[in-house]
Amino acid sequence: MSLTEVLMAAVVLAISASASLQVWASGGTWQRQASDLRRQQAELEAELLAVQGQLQQLAGVPLRPSCAAAAEQLVSQLPALRRQGEGVALLVQAADGSRRERWYDPAVYGLCEPEADDGQG
Repeated sequence: MSLTEVLMAAVVLAISASASLQVWASGGTWQRQASDLRRQQAELEAELLAVQGQLQQLAGVPLRPSCAAAAEQLVSQLPALRRQGEGVALLVQAADGSRRERWYDPAVYGLCEPEADDGQG
């Protein structure tokens, strides 16, 4: 083997090793980002489930006769909730800006008497 061949082989080896390291590093970065995203989504879901658990503890005990009044009382009891129509909504947001929102109807939890449908549409 001549010196030129040895130098060319060394250059090819260095380039391929560098490219392999870059691919490996970007794969590790992608995996870390995916893991962080899964963790943040799990934290958001845990917040939603915590509020749902609080609502389930109140279930079956009517707070008010009207659902609008029950929603107002829920907002005063659970500050994370906000009023939205005849119900309440919970909006949670992660550090990366991803958001989850869930709407809860007080009538579903038995916290009020649902409005009767009189058949007049």
